[in-house]
This record gives sequence, structure tokens and C-alpha cells, in this order.
Amino acid sequence: AVSARRRIPAGYVLSPLATTGSAVARTSETAARARPARGPRAAWLIYLMIVRSAPKGPALLILSTPFLLLFGALLSGLLQRLAPDSDLRFAYLPMTAYMALAFVAPVLANLRTVDALPLGRSRLLLLLTLPPLLIITAGYLGGVLWMGARDFELPRIVYVEEDENYGLRVPQFMWRMAWDGEAPPAVAPWGESHPAMTIPVIEGATPVIYKPYTTPVGASRAYVAWQIWRAARASYGTPLTHEEIAERYLWTDPEGKVRLQDAFLELPHAGWVRGASSTGPFLPVTMALVSVMLYVGIAFYAPGVRAGVSKTRRAVRMWILLGVLLLLHIVPHVLALARLARPWVLEAAGVDVMMRIVRAVPGGVAGVWIAVLLVGAAAFAVAAPAFGRVESPVAPDTCMWNNLGKGD
Repeated sequence: AVSARRRIPAGYVLSPLATTGSAVARTSETAARARPARGPRAAWLIYLMIVRSAPKGPALLILSTPFLLLFGALLSGLLQRLAPDSDLRFAYLPMTAYMALAFVAPVLANLRTVDALPLGRSRLLLLLTLPPLLIITAGYLGGVLWMGARDFELPRIVYVEEDENYGLRVPQFMWRMAWDGEAPPAVAPWGESHPAMTIPVIEGATPVIYKPYTTPVGASRAYVAWQIWRAARASYGTPLTHEEIAERYLWTDPEGKVRLQDAFLELPHAGWVRGASSTGPFLPVTMALVSVMLYVGIAFYAPGVRAGVSKTRRAVRMWILLGVLLLLHIVPHVLALARLARPWVLEAAGVDVMMRIVRAVPGGVAGVWIAVLLVGAAAFAVAAPAFGRVESPVAPDTCMWNNLGKGD
């Protein structure tokens, strides 16, 4: 009686269902609508297959996307516009790369669902890494567009007369970096020059940042006017000459200090603004740095995804990557807390380094993008061989029916 009540689950019945007319019609209709996927649609379908092959892959994609967008927006300078005292924009570069790497890594061990497809490993690596990079780029562009739609106050150039703060103040992106610690003086057309104000990037180290628009005590009225004119022209553009600035705004007191006709001079003001000058293009250089860290991280992690490598050893590689990127992220903060560096000085040094990279590439913006693509291709070439040797360990699947039939 007990044996008579046993039933084989429907999923294990091998006999086909009756081929009714409606079933045949549905099959024919479906086959007629089917079209081979090509181009971006095929790439998207393959990408979805890769993501779904990983444990909790779709959830990982959904949860990672907002964070990748957020870090892309932070790299655009959004946080600095919202909170001007936040001076560590470039510290988010390694954490952005880790966010992309954390999304890619779990999929590497689950490529068996797509390995049978007629696709090379290089193409699979490209399909796997392009989406997070594109999401970060979208976040960066979103931050730029959002800032452009808001009426943010332009950075100010200020001339002050207080003894403790005497001279011309300029935004931090107008400071420059001297690796050898020797800041060149600004020489006026008539030969007058004065040493530039310098601040060490890190206390005790040789590199310094310097202010090319220094106006120390003892500088002539013409020199101060010339420096104000240079700074205003570099940042905003001004219709006035330095002779007009000296005549309209400045005078020299009996002690030899250059004073203002009014108590305060702040630029830009009415009639001076022609649009702030660009400090970019930072987007391609930023994405090149993120791509290099991502592909180098994959090249380091991929050898741990082999059939003979334990999950523990694989996890150790991931923790090492996290430790290195986290260390790069927190070093500026630690230096600031230890009073070995000022956050705004580190930010100014980072801006100057990036601007030097941009200006060193011939061909303007187009040349920068071409150079960035070449750098990305080189980083990809480093990761591709290691990714090509990835092996997806296959564990035997179990189900609730694994004991079915025992005792028969």
C-alpha cells in the first residue's frame, strides 16, 4: 500500500506531453519570432548571462550601481562644490576602483555558463569590465551636469591688507607644484621679481606647492597690479590691463605697502567675469586611473581562481587588494590627522599633477582621449592573460530529491 502511494515528481517524468494542436502552434509561432541577437543586444544578453551565473549576481548588480554612480559623482568634484572644505577629491580614486573590482570578482569564479559560447576570453573580460566603468563615467557626467545646472559661487581671488594675511589669495587650483622644492619667481615685464610663497606637500619632504601670484611686502604697486591681472586673467578673464588695475584700485602708503582704494577687493565682480577657465579635461584622466587599478587588480586576483586553489587562498588575494586600495584611500586622511600635510595642499598638488598630464599630451582634448584609450588598452593587456587562465570550479549540485529511490 505504501509503494502504491509513491509518485514520481513531474520534473523527473521523461515521457513527452501530448503534442496537441495548440502546443504545436505556440512552438511554431515562437520559432518564427526568434531572431539571432547581434551587436549591443547580443553583448547585453551575454553580460546578463555572466551576471546571473554568479551567486546573487542580479542583486549584486542592483546594489552596486548606485554606489558606482555615487563614486563617479564624487570624482567629478561634486562634494567639493557642496562642501568647500572637502579637499580630498582624488582620495576616492582607489575606492572607486575597488567598488568596480568587488563587482567583477565574484563573477570570475562562475564563468562555466558562458565558457561554452564561441567567445574568446578577451571579449568576455571586456564585457565584464566595461559596464562598471561606464556606470562610473555616467556618475561623473551626472555630477558635472548637476553642478552646471546649479548656481554655484565661483572661486574668488581676494586681495587683503591685514598684516597677518597681507597679499593676494587665489583658489587652490591656481597653485602649482615643484617636485624639487625650488619654486620659480614671477618676473614682471620690467624685470621686478619676488620669491613665490611655498608650502611643503608633506612635512619634511622635498616637493612643495607654490603660489605663482605671490605679492609679498615690498612689492611695488605695479607688480601687485600685474599679479592681480595675471590671476584674474587665468581664472576669469578680465577686460582691464594691469596699468588700469593699478590706477583704479591700488595706492602705496608711506611704509611702502600696497593698499586698496577701497577696504577690500574681491574678484570676480561686475564687468570682470567672462567665464571661469577650464581645468580639464579631468574625466579621461580620472577614468584611465580607475581602469588601470581595476585591470591590475584583476591580474592579481585571477590566478586565485583556479581549480586547485582553495576558497581561502582566493579570499586572501581579495583582502590584499582591499587592503592596498584602502591604504591608498586613507593615507591622505592619516597625513592630515597627523598634521604632516594639509588636505587642501594635497588637493592642490593632485590638481596640478593632473593638469600637467593633460598639458603634456599633444593634440589637445582629442590627444588626451587617444592617450587614455592607449593606457586603458595596455592595462587590459596586462589583465587578459591572467583572465584567460581562469578556471571555474564545478561543485556537484544537490537537490531535495537526491535520496529519491533509496530503499527500492
